[in-house]
Amino acid sequence: MKDRIAQFNSVIAQNLGKLACTDMVLPAGAIVTITRVLVAKDMRSGRVGIAIWPDTHNESATEAIKKQWAHIQHLLRQKIRARICPKLIFYIDSTEKNAFDMEYLLDSLDTRANRAEA
Repeated sequence: MKDRIAQFNSVIAQNLGKLACTDMVLPAGAIVTITRVLVAKDMRSGRVGIAIWPDTHNESATEAIKKQWAHIQHLLRQKIRARICPKLIFYIDSTEKNAFDMEYLLDSLDTRANRAEA
């Protein structure tokens, strides 16, 4: 059962990624990436993590996705052709941004340490 849900998560992520490129209307200059899909065991609901670049478009892109939610669900239902299409909730996944920020801090500490040694 876990393998089936993992496979379903993957199919939804791939199709949402394609929809983000072709059918979602986003603010000019915003890029949306699907970072993670977690569907419940009963496959009736799921959470979709999205990363938006640049960060200045987080709020406007999230609002645009919320307004298009029903249309996105409809298009996804057509693409996956499953008996059940989960009701999806989108959220900002800040994991990648946090990792980037941490790497930046570590690099700056390393640069300072190198300067102190010289």
